Amino acid sequence: SDTVTLAPCAQWKIVFTECCRQSSIINLSGSSGASLYIETMLNNSTAPNSSPKTAADPALRINGPTTVPIVATDVEGDSIAYSLLPARDNGATPLNYASGYGAAQPLGANGLVLYQGAGTMLLQPQATGKYALVVRTSDYRAGTLVGYSERDWILSAM
Repeated sequence: SDTVTLAPCAQWKIVFTECCRQSSIINLSGSSGASLYIETMLNNSTAPNSSPKTAADPALRINGPTTVPIVATDVEGDSIAYSLLPARDNGATPLNYASGYGAAQPLGANGLVLYQGAGTMLLQPQATGKYALVVRTSDYRAGTLVGYSERDWILSAM
């Protein structure tokens, strides 16, 4: 990693795409060959701002209910919030979910619980297989959104 200093701007947006998603992701419909898309946004127009730092990606291979940390820290002391997003293709186009799945329930009904205060997720997929899971970590200063970053994981449930 490295530090990049950007000129002040209300909305820097940095995008990353990569081809190609696996065909065996059970919570997505017709995603074979679709790209992976994530972005980060940074507002440094009124004061310096850094993206929230999330601990190293956990190995998302689970066998039964598992609690996974997604704890983020922010060097400016901004408030942190987590949210689930739809898996997206190139151009930020949401991908279609298979029946019984969606952005808010990527592991099926009651398959994922996001604990904001603890910065953890309880994962309990209903079937074995691979699942797409996208989490946004947002940072707020005095109640105003000043940045976010996203992670797009493939969860392997055994």
